[in-house]
Amino acid sequence: MSSCEFFKALTKAGSESDRMVIVKMFVGDNALSDIIVNGKSLLGITTNKEVLELAGKALTEERTVETVVNDVKVILEPVEPRPTVIVVGSGL
Repeated sequence: MSSCEFFKALTKAGSESDRMVIVKMFVGDNALSDIIVNGKSLLGITTNKEVLELAGKALTEERTVETVVNDVKVILEPVEPRPTVIVVGSGL
C-alpha cells in the first residue's frame, strides 16, 4: 500500500468516525501501517486479535502503546480527528 492510499483512508476515516488508532508494525526491515476504527481494521492488515485489543486499550487510556507481538514490534497511536472549519462569506 502506498502512502497516498494510506492517507486517503485516514482522511476518510477521520471524517466518518470520532476516534481511531493508527497501527505501525515493524517486521524486520518492513513497516506496515493500518487504521483501527471501532475495533476493526480499516485496511485489513491488522488481523491479530491481541493487537486489536491493544488498540482499544490505547483509545481508553488515551496514550500510545508500544509492544512486541509474535516477534513484530507494534506501535498503536490513538487519534482524535479535529473538526474541519469552513468559513463562507463575502469578505465584508
